[in-house]
Amino acid sequence: MKSIAIVLAVILALPACKKSTTADCAAAIGKGVDQLSDRRKERMALRKGDVSPAAKADFDAQAKLMETFSAQLKTTLTNRCTEDKWPTEVIDCYEGAASPEDMRKCRTKLPADAADRARVDEVKLMMTITGSGSPAGRAAKPSDPDTKVVPTPPADSHDIPPSTEMPGSTPPK
Repeated sequence: MKSIAIVLAVILALPACKKSTTADCAAAIGKGVDQLSDRRKERMALRKGDVSPAAKADFDAQAKLMETFSAQLKTTLTNRCTEDKWPTEVIDCYEGAASPEDMRKCRTKLPADAADRARVDEVKLMMTITGSGSPAGRAAKPSDPDTKVVPTPPADSHDIPPSTEMPGSTPPK
Protein backbone atom coordinates (compact mmCIF):
# COMPACT_ATOMS: atom_id res chain seq x y z
CA MET A 1 0.00 0.00 0.00
CA LYS A 2 2.84 2.34 0.90
CA SER A 3 4.58 1.69 -2.44
CA ILE A 4 1.38 2.53 -4.34
CA ALA A 5 1.18 5.87 -2.55
CA ILE A 6 4.81 6.63 -3.44
CA VAL A 7 4.28 5.70 -7.10
CA LEU A 8 1.13 7.82 -7.22
CA ALA A 9 2.98 10.80 -5.69
CA VAL A 10 5.78 10.48 -8.27
CA ILE A 11 3.31 10.27 -11.16
CA LEU A 12 1.45 13.35 -9.95
CA ALA A 13 4.69 15.29 -9.51
CA LEU A 14 6.08 14.49 -12.97
CA PRO A 15 4.13 17.12 -14.95
CA ALA A 16 5.53 19.84 -12.67
CA CYS A 17 9.11 18.70 -13.36
CA LYS A 18 9.96 19.67 -16.89
CA LYS A 19 13.57 18.83 -17.67
CA SER A 20 15.82 20.97 -19.83
CA THR A 21 15.65 18.67 -22.80
CA THR A 22 16.82 19.92 -26.16
CA ALA A 23 13.22 19.78 -27.43
CA ASP A 24 11.86 21.85 -24.51
CA CYS A 25 14.66 24.39 -24.79
CA ALA A 26 14.48 24.62 -28.58
CA ALA A 27 10.71 25.11 -28.64
CA ALA A 28 10.69 27.81 -25.96
CA ILE A 29 13.76 29.68 -27.15
CA GLY A 30 12.65 29.37 -30.77
CA LYS A 31 9.31 30.97 -29.92
CA GLY A 32 10.94 33.79 -27.96
CA VAL A 33 13.54 34.57 -30.62
CA ASP A 34 10.84 34.44 -33.34
CA GLN A 35 8.73 36.95 -31.37
CA LEU A 36 11.76 39.20 -30.99
CA SER A 37 12.54 38.89 -34.71
CA ASP A 38 8.93 39.61 -35.71
CA ARG A 39 8.88 42.79 -33.61
CA ARG A 40 12.16 43.90 -35.14
CA LYS A 41 10.83 43.27 -38.67
CA GLU A 42 7.71 45.31 -37.94
CA ARG A 43 9.77 48.24 -36.68
CA MET A 44 12.11 48.06 -39.67
CA ALA A 45 9.18 48.00 -42.09
CA LEU A 46 7.80 51.16 -40.50
CA ARG A 47 11.16 52.92 -40.76
CA LYS A 48 11.75 51.73 -44.33
CA GLY A 49 8.81 53.72 -45.77
CA ASP A 50 9.92 56.78 -47.75
CA VAL A 51 13.70 56.44 -47.81
CA SER A 52 16.31 56.46 -50.54
CA PRO A 53 17.24 53.31 -52.47
CA ALA A 54 20.59 53.27 -50.64
CA ALA A 55 18.83 53.38 -47.28
CA LYS A 56 16.49 50.56 -48.39
CA ALA A 57 19.53 48.50 -49.35
CA ASP A 58 20.96 49.13 -45.86
CA PHE A 59 17.67 48.01 -44.29
CA ASP A 60 17.72 44.84 -46.40
CA ALA A 61 21.31 44.12 -45.37
CA GLN A 62 20.38 44.65 -41.70
CA ALA A 63 17.39 42.34 -42.09
CA LYS A 64 19.58 39.57 -43.51
CA LEU A 65 22.10 40.07 -40.72
CA MET A 66 19.32 39.82 -38.14
CA GLU A 67 17.94 36.65 -39.73
CA THR A 68 21.38 35.06 -39.44
CA PHE A 69 21.76 36.31 -35.88
CA SER A 70 18.31 35.05 -34.87
CA ALA A 71 18.92 31.57 -36.29
CA GLN A 72 22.28 31.28 -34.56
CA LEU A 73 20.92 32.76 -31.32
CA LYS A 74 18.33 29.97 -31.20
CA THR A 75 21.06 27.36 -31.51
CA THR A 76 23.37 29.09 -29.03
CA LEU A 77 20.73 29.53 -26.34
CA THR A 78 19.27 26.05 -26.89
CA ASN A 79 22.72 24.53 -26.39
CA ARG A 80 23.31 26.63 -23.26
CA CYS A 81 19.84 25.73 -21.90
CA THR A 82 20.41 22.02 -22.45
CA GLU A 83 23.98 21.94 -21.15
CA ASP A 84 23.23 24.03 -18.06
CA LYS A 85 19.85 22.35 -17.43
CA TRP A 86 17.90 25.58 -17.12
CA PRO A 87 14.96 25.52 -14.69
CA THR A 88 11.42 25.41 -16.07
CA GLU A 89 10.81 28.99 -14.92
CA VAL A 90 13.64 30.25 -17.16
CA ILE A 91 12.59 28.14 -20.14
CA ASP A 92 9.03 29.47 -19.82
CA CYS A 93 10.37 33.01 -19.50
CA TYR A 94 12.32 32.74 -22.75
CA GLU A 95 9.21 31.37 -24.46
CA GLY A 96 7.34 34.58 -23.62
CA ALA A 97 10.22 36.97 -24.36
CA ALA A 98 9.48 39.54 -27.06
CA SER A 99 12.28 42.05 -26.55
CA PRO A 100 15.98 42.09 -25.69
CA GLU A 101 15.02 43.43 -22.26
CA ASP A 102 12.68 40.45 -21.74
CA MET A 103 15.53 38.09 -22.59
CA ARG A 104 17.87 39.87 -20.17
CA LYS A 105 15.22 39.51 -17.44
CA CYS A 106 14.97 35.80 -18.19
CA ARG A 107 18.73 35.46 -17.94
CA THR A 108 18.68 37.06 -14.46
CA LYS A 109 16.56 34.13 -13.25
CA LEU A 110 19.49 31.78 -13.88
CA PRO A 111 22.15 31.02 -11.29
CA ALA A 112 25.00 33.55 -11.68
CA ASP A 113 27.43 31.14 -13.35
CA ALA A 114 24.83 29.96 -15.89
CA ALA A 115 23.73 33.55 -16.59
CA ASP A 116 27.35 34.53 -17.21
CA ARG A 117 27.86 31.63 -19.64
CA ALA A 118 24.68 32.57 -21.54
CA ARG A 119 25.70 36.23 -21.71
CA VAL A 120 29.22 35.39 -22.88
CA ASP A 121 27.83 33.12 -25.59
CA GLU A 122 25.47 35.90 -26.74
CA VAL A 123 28.34 38.41 -26.84
CA LYS A 124 30.57 36.03 -28.80
CA LEU A 125 27.76 35.42 -31.28
CA MET A 126 27.08 39.13 -31.68
CA MET A 127 30.74 39.86 -32.27
CA THR A 128 31.02 37.06 -34.81
CA ILE A 129 27.90 38.13 -36.71
CA THR A 130 28.85 41.81 -36.78
CA GLY A 131 32.33 40.97 -38.04
CA SER A 132 34.27 42.49 -35.19
CA GLY A 133 36.03 39.15 -34.67
CA SER A 134 36.47 39.29 -30.93
CA PRO A 135 34.76 41.28 -28.22
CA ALA A 136 37.92 43.36 -27.70
CA GLY A 137 38.10 44.10 -31.41
CA ARG A 138 35.66 46.99 -31.06
CA ALA A 139 37.31 49.87 -29.24
CA ALA A 140 35.23 52.54 -27.58
CA LYS A 141 35.30 55.89 -29.33
CA PRO A 142 36.13 58.77 -27.00
CA SER A 143 33.17 60.69 -28.45
CA ASP A 144 30.75 57.89 -27.55
CA PRO A 145 30.57 57.56 -23.74
CA ASP A 146 27.84 54.87 -23.97
CA THR A 147 30.03 52.39 -25.84
CA LYS A 148 31.38 49.67 -23.59
CA VAL A 149 34.36 47.52 -24.50
CA VAL A 150 33.90 43.86 -23.70
CA PRO A 151 37.20 42.09 -22.94
CA THR A 152 38.14 38.99 -24.91
CA PRO A 153 37.14 35.94 -22.83
CA PRO A 154 39.80 33.32 -22.07
CA ALA A 155 39.73 30.62 -24.73
CA ASP A 156 39.17 27.85 -22.23
CA SER A 157 36.51 29.35 -19.98
CA HIS A 158 33.52 31.63 -19.65
CA ASP A 159 35.07 33.74 -16.90
CA ILE A 160 34.05 37.25 -17.84
CA PRO A 161 33.28 39.53 -14.92
CA PRO A 162 29.52 39.69 -14.22
CA SER A 163 29.51 43.47 -14.74
CA THR A 164 30.44 43.11 -18.41
CA GLU A 165 27.51 43.49 -20.79
CA MET A 166 27.03 43.53 -24.51
CA PRO A 167 28.15 46.74 -26.23
CA GLY A 168 25.47 49.39 -26.02
CA SER A 169 23.33 47.45 -23.56
CA THR A 170 22.51 48.32 -20.02
CA PRO A 171 22.77 45.73 -17.28
CA PRO A 172 19.49 44.59 -15.70
CA LYS A 173 18.50 46.33 -12.50
